[in-house]
Amino acid sequence: PGLERLSSDQLPEVVRTYMASMPSGCGAVEGAIVRAPKLHRAINDALTRSPNVLLVGPPGTGKTVALEDFRHLFESGGTALFFDPTRWHDGFAGGGTSATTKARSLVFHPSYSYEEFVLGLYPKPAAAAGGGVDLEPRPGPLLSLAHWAGDPGRAALLILDEFNRGNAAAIFGDTLALLDKEKRRQVGGGGLGATIDRPYQDRAVQVLPEFTAGGTVDLPAQLSLPSSLSILAALNSSDRSVAPLDAALRRRFSIVRVEPDLEVLGQRLGARTPPTPPGNPDPTLWSTTDVADLAVLLLETLNRGIEAILGSDFLLGHALLWDVSGDSPEAAVAALA
Repeated sequence: PGLERLSSDQLPEVVRTYMASMPSGCGAVEGAIVRAPKLHRAINDALTRSPNVLLVGPPGTGKTVALEDFRHLFESGGTALFFDPTRWHDGFAGGGTSATTKARSLVFHPSYSYEEFVLGLYPKPAAAAGGGVDLEPRPGPLLSLAHWAGDPGRAALLILDEFNRGNAAAIFGDTLALLDKEKRRQVGGGGLGATIDRPYQDRAVQVLPEFTAGGTVDLPAQLSLPSSLSILAALNSSDRSVAPLDAALRRRFSIVRVEPDLEVLGQRLGARTPPTPPGNPDPTLWSTTDVADLAVLLLETLNRGIEAILGSDFLLGHALLWDVSGDSPEAAVAALA
């Protein structure tokens, strides 16, 4: 009595399930490796606030890596589970889910369109005896995943990389009105959400069989997005020659800023903490640790100058120096050079 907060009942369900499956109540479970755990945790936190999350940062900061890891973990059991060993209580964050999951990954580009992403007309051989060509409406990944995720116990993830390399506002089109969290349809009751009229009302529109929901492949005349569909996107902040995001689209996403990570780079290269400049100006006398320290310091110094002159959107990502290594100090110096 009085120590209920310490009960194993307070552990996340996924942990208790694994504990119960082990004969002695003790053992080890192998999990997936997250290459950027801090960023992954930030994505998890952002998704609790909004079903739409946008990663924004310079190239080479690990955005695409984070998208790949997030999809892998999502498909293999839902969101990641993190533990903070510095806390005596309530150290777990995030958690698995018993939902059936489905994910799709896309890369926007200048010729990508609403017709490919939401719904478009495509030619097919005409059924008439005289032959010819007919047109049929085909749903894109947004409506297909939204239809599938409409069943209870399902969760869908749509990943959009290079988000600003296409005209994102035109690609989303009228579905922009359905993105907000408060406008999403609550699966299993609790709110119908916002709806829009489906294009091509005079034609039946069907998803592929793998996206069947409620026993049907037919899309309704009124379109909505379920709360169980998450959209995770990423863009390079230094891209100025592509389509800018308008305010209406940007405000519907929870923004996660992704900066160059010197700590991750130092761990990768085996640098000291904090990194120390080589004590000798002669590179032939350096160790591989000296080269690793110099790589971290070099990136930090360059980015300080770039931020002062051009701004944080143009910083150099830590991936630029990710492979500064070698079997010898000479090889590491050559890689850095």
